[in-house]
Amino acid sequence: MAIRARAWFEAMAEVARSAMATALVGATLGALQALPASALSVVPISVRPKPRVVLPPDPCLPAPQITSFAATPVNVTQGESSTLQWSLQAPEGCSFSVVVDGQLVGAVDPHAVRPLTTHTYVLTLRWGSTGASAATTTVNVAPIAVETGTGAVTAEDLREFDVRWMSADDQGGAVWGACTNLYDRNDAAAWVVGARMQAMVRMYETTHAPGYLHHLSDLVACALTYRDDRHPGPKEGETDLELHRPQPLDEIRGAAGLPAWGGRSVNSAGLHRVDETVSSIYAHGLAAFARLVAEDPDQATRDQYRDQAIDAADAVLETIRVFTPQLRFGETESGLEVALVMPEQLRTLLTESSCTAAGEAAKQLNPKGSDRYNQQVTNCIKAGENPGPLAYNEQQLFLMVLIEMSRVLDSDFYRQHSPHSANEDWDRVLFPLLVEDGQRYFANRVEQVGDGTDARFRWLHVEGAPPDDFDDPSHGGVLMRYAALLNRDLARLNARVAAAGDPAIPFDASFLRRFANTFLYITRDGHIAEDVDGSTPADPDGSQDHLCDGWIDLALVEPAIYDICHEMTLRVVNEGQPNLLVQNHAALLATKRLRYPMPKLSLSVIRRGAPLLVP
Repeated sequence: MAIRARAWFEAMAEVARSAMATALVGATLGALQALPASALSVVPISVRPKPRVVLPPDPCLPAPQITSFAATPVNVTQGESSTLQWSLQAPEGCSFSVVVDGQLVGAVDPHAVRPLTTHTYVLTLRWGSTGASAATTTVNVAPIAVETGTGAVTAEDLREFDVRWMSADDQGGAVWGACTNLYDRNDAAAWVVGARMQAMVRMYETTHAPGYLHHLSDLVACALTYRDDRHPGPKEGETDLELHRPQPLDEIRGAAGLPAWGGRSVNSAGLHRVDETVSSIYAHGLAAFARLVAEDPDQATRDQYRDQAIDAADAVLETIRVFTPQLRFGETESGLEVALVMPEQLRTLLTESSCTAAGEAAKQLNPKGSDRYNQQVTNCIKAGENPGPLAYNEQQLFLMVLIEMSRVLDSDFYRQHSPHSANEDWDRVLFPLLVEDGQRYFANRVEQVGDGTDARFRWLHVEGAPPDDFDDPSHGGVLMRYAALLNRDLARLNARVAAAGDPAIPFDASFLRRFANTFLYITRDGHIAEDVDGSTPADPDGSQDHLCDGWIDLALVEPAIYDICHEMTLRVVNEGQPNLLVQNHAALLATKRLRYPMPKLSLSVIRRGAPLLVP
């Protein structure tokens, strides 16, 4: 049947004007019947058959399936590993992927895990665009209990730490911040990044839980990526070549691409330079990471981080060599002493006019930082007038790097895996000797106050400072971390020193005892004082009370220090805990084992200067 199109549309227009369904039908038929035969013509319509579509057979039929998924062992103690294993069935030619808790893994490879708490793992098998199958298995984790004396780190301790500092967002933010500041060569951020690194070192040493080492590994990767000699340069679309220049010229030392960290600051009159302190902070984190991996009892962990740990260790050796030309030796009655000094080039490059100009430029960019920049202008001018020894805490940071690297170099792990190990025999001898000489330099300048069991130490900020310019407790905390590290490795280092024919390192438990008395004295008012002499009254608002990290290590000889720092760090102020920083939290857990059973101490009595017995 065929009809003319025009006539058809006219008829349908007539139909559209009808309102009822019955009228629609009647109008349609009526309109068609009223048309004369001449209004119709025949239009042939040809209908082509649709082509037949033949689909290839689905290579994934029958559907793939997980036939088994299990953990071995099912029950572990926190810090121990379990191995996930599975078996699959899939037709030949079927393409699929295997995912464990969101991580792509091999089709049949066993997968080692170390959960912090009891965890159910999800194995997902995916194929095609929509095909999926899943299975689960649970690893039960018994809480870790590190027992030494009566102190124990409990599962609840770790849960509180992880909730506060180790969420995915917290870790991601810390790594992003570290990489961003290192990329921008923001040397002021080194203290923050270094504190996070130190916290992860403490937590892994305390618990052996893998998450802390993994997070430390991420921070180490940032530091390695953006060291001056490795910096990749500006990202796509960025134009600030000076800030992000690869292989930048150190305008103080006159060399490009030095294997160290630094940047431009008012302290250096706006000139780019690698910085001794910033570099020591990052190098210490890298060296501690390498030491943790080298000494890890778990072969799987050593294998997992081997390449990065060796790279970190070798990179630290390169950084050390940048600054060894700045070591200055001196003869004393008790033996050689050594200090790390500023580059002599500062005398001509850092002038009052260049320092002031750099400060003004910085204040224009950031007016809120005026006070800080004014202090940096003063530092810059002083460095230009007399580029002498670095501050004591900066000296000790460099010695901390040497102590950690000495231990790495002595490890079988480094000897077996580093291609440079055979060339490091001299450093194996040199580093302990430098620690000996550097400790003698400080020991000859620290002052004892009082006698007997309540004798304490005090010291200036830097050699040559005015007689009342005592160090502050922040720098003092760095010195205490150094003292704890030296005490830990003292026997090994002394053996190296003795083999070289030198006298023992001038350090023993009496140093720790006097440092402990210093802390008890400067906290006698319930807050940390403004300096290590305690002569400047403590801020009644407790502005220094967040500085327990480092000092708390002295609980080794005076457990009361743990109680003082525990109370200060967890103190609630305006409904918050402003002193609970990641480094303090980790330090509390690391030293909790040093607490001993005793009646509740009256800290007010201790702070009034009651006699203290040497353990």
